Amino acid sequence: ASSAPRPAAALAAGHGFVAAQAALANFDALSEVFDPFFAAPPLAVDVCGGHAFGPATGPRGGGESCALYWCEVAEDTARETDRFTFAPMVVPEGQCRCFWEPGEETCGNAPEALVEQRLVAAAPIVDEVMGLASAELAGKMEGSRLTLRNASNRQVSPLGPLLLHEWESGDVALRGMTEVSILAERDNLTTSSCGWRELCFCDTYVCKLPASWAPGPVFNFTSNLRSLSVADSRMPEPVPISYASVDVIFGMEVEPHNSILGTPNLEDLWKFLPRFDMRRPWTQRKMYTFCTQLPESMRVASRRCWIEDFRAFLIDRGERFPVPDAYFDPLAAEFTALGLTGAASSQDYMWIRDGQIKASFATFTVRIDRLARAEEIFEQQRLWDAYVEEWNAGSDKYARGSWHTSELWVYAEADAELIPSLHRVLALSGVCIFLFMPCCVGNLLLYLLASLALLASLGCLAWLFVV
Repeated sequence: ASSAPRPAAALAAGHGFVAAQAALANFDALSEVFDPFFAAPPLAVDVCGGHAFGPATGPRGGGESCALYWCEVAEDTARETDRFTFAPMVVPEGQCRCFWEPGEETCGNAPEALVEQRLVAAAPIVDEVMGLASAELAGKMEGSRLTLRNASNRQVSPLGPLLLHEWESGDVALRGMTEVSILAERDNLTTSSCGWRELCFCDTYVCKLPASWAPGPVFNFTSNLRSLSVADSRMPEPVPISYASVDVIFGMEVEPHNSILGTPNLEDLWKFLPRFDMRRPWTQRKMYTFCTQLPESMRVASRRCWIEDFRAFLIDRGERFPVPDAYFDPLAAEFTALGLTGAASSQDYMWIRDGQIKASFATFTVRIDRLARAEEIFEQQRLWDAYVEEWNAGSDKYARGSWHTSELWVYAEADAELIPSLHRVLALSGVCIFLFMPCCVGNLLLYLLASLALLASLGCLAWLFVV
């Protein structure tokens, strides 16, 4: 048989090749849309560390830089938090905080020294902080006996953006980065500085830098941008016994079952979500934020979330949260062997199969009395519906699919149906007493006795419904 490709005319009308040719006919030719010198973007680009200064930029470089820079956010050890709380380092609004690293320790008789400064800031404030940073740099150069005698030896270069990644929450901030490179003359070959590198973060997170970097100058500017906020922790309040609870289930779905005869098998009423994967860092992050970022309107008085205890377990061991995929199962197994969530074993909140957490749930105590009015309970249920729906919409396919349940919702629905049912029973009984019974009972005394007995039964039934 020949291996030569068949012409499109020989293919069936529904063949994918034919459909593709028809779709391509709707587009103009590439030569008509792009100029002759157009080149497709590269399939891969370099990502550099935020503090990676190299010879590619500046007066001595070739003028090229990385397409993207990345760094992990540093921890602010000066903030007063417990040892289980990670506090990211954030520069306050309207302020720039700089860090510096010395260049070559000895530069001998070299007549020039390279000074490099990078500004990490959002686009609207770059121009303002650039002038302040230049003034700071000029003062430092004067104190280091360095002089810029030729303006051409000062270059300002926009670099690729810097992605600041806060590992625990997964939060990221993308900020522009501008580099100022100065090739300065050394006034004294013995005492003049050999140069340095400087990183200034303005109104944003701060990168985690090697130990060779030291804190530098801090200067203020006027900014209309809002700074990043860090939520403060709150101690749980005492929980009255009459408060109700809400359970939120992750990684499981309920199978509809309409069995009229017999008792259904409980194993047939639910199944694990096939895509749910607790090992993925984003699943761990999303479950943690679900527990810790509930709005005040949810009226949560206390919570029992095993993911919070798992995070504390990791930090106590010197590990980071969330755990990368490859390390999750062994660490989770060690945690579930002895871990507690509230007063119960953390395993009680999980469904574990073959050593993997396939699904789990968290319990929230809400500030609603079990005997509250149905309207108040329904309003709270709507808030939980909206919160869970929004959380699912913002989660990826490996985390979404959570749902909530509570005995409180069942009681409210039952109460909402009882009163209308009572009205229907009373109306039907009144029709029987006053219309049909006089026609069916010929004896007046017997009619009165039967009516009194029926009214007494209805009164007891009404009392039970109301109380």
